[in-house]
Amino acid sequence: MGHGTRRRIQLGRLDLLEEVLVMGMRMADGISHKHWELFCPQMDLHEVFGESIRVQELLQGGQLILDDRGLRCSWNGLALLDSVLPTLLAELQGHRSLCEPESS
Repeated sequence: MGHGTRRRIQLGRLDLLEEVLVMGMRMADGISHKHWELFCPQMDLHEVFGESIRVQELLQGGQLILDDRGLRCSWNGLALLDSVLPTLLAELQGHRSLCEPESS
């Protein structure tokens, strides 16, 4: 018997951060600052998402919450998650160079 996994695909750092973002935002608790730091210690959630005009609109509209606990959707935001995620993913893509491993 197998273990259900055909093959493993090594994700790049940006791909991994996208997975962390998408999976984390599907949970009521969202993504904590500590959890995000494990994957991207170079930038915190406020630096990646807090300075974006498009994310600010989602925060002010009540779909997103970015505070000392981390980044998460409000209950209304969870219902609209499929329309919120593209904005967050676009912001993450815009910061891709800062989430790359430092070259020596």
